[in-house]
Amino acid sequence: MAVKRMLFILCSLHVECTVSQSVSVTVATDKAIATIDDHFVGVTFESTMLPISANWYGLDFGSPKVQTLAKALSPCYLRIGGTPGDFMTFDPTGHGGTSPNATYTGWDLVFGLNVLKRKDGQRDPTNAQELMKYSHDRNYKIPEFELGNEPSSFPKPFTDTISGAQLGRDCLPEYLVMDGLITDINIARNVTNLSNPDTPLWLGETSSFYGGGTPGVSDRYVAGFLWLDKLGIAARMGLKGVLRQSYFGKNYSLIEMNTFEPYPDYWLTLLYKRLVGFKVLSVQTNSTNSFRVYAHCAKQENLYRYKPGSVVAYIVNVNNFTTAVTFPQFKTNMDVFWLQPAFPDLTSRNVTLNGKRLDYVNDTIPEMPPERAYGGSLQLPATTFGFVVFPDAGVGICK
Repeated sequence: MAVKRMLFILCSLHVECTVSQSVSVTVATDKAIATIDDHFVGVTFESTMLPISANWYGLDFGSPKVQTLAKALSPCYLRIGGTPGDFMTFDPTGHGGTSPNATYTGWDLVFGLNVLKRKDGQRDPTNAQELMKYSHDRNYKIPEFELGNEPSSFPKPFTDTISGAQLGRDCLPEYLVMDGLITDINIARNVTNLSNPDTPLWLGETSSFYGGGTPGVSDRYVAGFLWLDKLGIAARMGLKGVLRQSYFGKNYSLIEMNTFEPYPDYWLTLLYKRLVGFKVLSVQTNSTNSFRVYAHCAKQENLYRYKPGSVVAYIVNVNNFTTAVTFPQFKTNMDVFWLQPAFPDLTSRNVTLNGKRLDYVNDTIPEMPPERAYGGSLQLPATTFGFVVFPDAGVGICK
C-alpha cells in the first residue's frame, strides 16, 4: 500500500469533489462509554422456514458458498423467530431436517418462543419446556431464547388481553420499534431500570423496511446508511445485540435467495465484524446530523492484526456534497475502508471498496485491503459511508 502524504481523496469520477463542509472529529479516549462483544451483530431466519415443507426456502446448507459466507461472519447469533413464531407449536415427533447451527461454524442459536400460548391469563410454558428438554437430551445448544415478537402486531383478542405490563411479567421482550430508535431505546431502558438496571437490551429483529423489505432498496447500497447508523447508535447506547432481519429470505436479506450472492449490506456487515472492537468511545464533532461518526477501539484479533491502542471510526455521510473531515488527535497513518456504489446510483446492486468492486468468486471471500492515508485529514464523497482505522493511535484504554 502506498502512503499518500497529502489529503486522501476518495472521490470517484462520478462524484463532484467540491468540498461544502468541513468537520472536525474528536474521540474521547479517557474511558469507554459502553462495551459490546463478538456476537453484537447477528442475523435471523424466519420461523416460516422451519416446517419440513418449507425446505428452508431453498437455502442449501451444503453449498460451499453458503458455508463460506456464513463462516466469515462468525462468531454470530442466528435467531430463528418472527411473527409466525407466535403461531407455531413445537412437535417433538415431527422435528427433523438440517440444523443450521451444526452447519454454520461459529453461529449460536437464539430461538423465538410462542408467547401466545396462554392459560388463565398467564403464559403457558409447557410447549417451551418440551422444546428445551428435547434440545437438552440431544445436546443441542441454544444459548438464548426470545419470548414473543412484535406484540403490537398480535391479532385480537391478544392485543386486548396481553398488556405491556403482562409481557414484562412473562419475560421482557427484545423487540424495539425502529421509528425513532434513540427515543425507543430510552423508553425500553426506563422500563428495565424499574426492575433490573442490568437487564441487557437487544434489537432482536431489525432491518431497513418491514414486511420483507422493499425491492430495489433493501437489497441495494442505499440500505447501508440506516444499517451502519443503527449499529453505531445501538453500540453507543449500550445495547448488547443487533440481529439483522434476515440472513436469507426476502428483499432485506444479506444474501440473494436464488444465487446466494452477497448483497451490499453483507460486505458492510463483514467489515464491521472484522474492524470494530468491543470498547465504545464517545465522539464529538461540529457536524450536523447528516454526517454521523462513531468510534470504538479497533478489533485486534482479525486478519488485519491491528496492534493494541488502535482506534476505528465509522462514518455515515448523508450529505449530498463532499465533506472534509479532520481527526486532530490522529495525524499519523490511517487505514481507509470506504464503500461506494459500483455505479453512480445509490440503488446499485454492487458495492466497491476503495474503488474496487467486491465480488464472491470461486468460493472465496475477496481480499478487502485498506487504502493507506496519512495526516489525519480525509475528503469523503457525498452520500457514502465506511471505516477509518488509526493503527498508531496509541490509546491506553484500547491496549
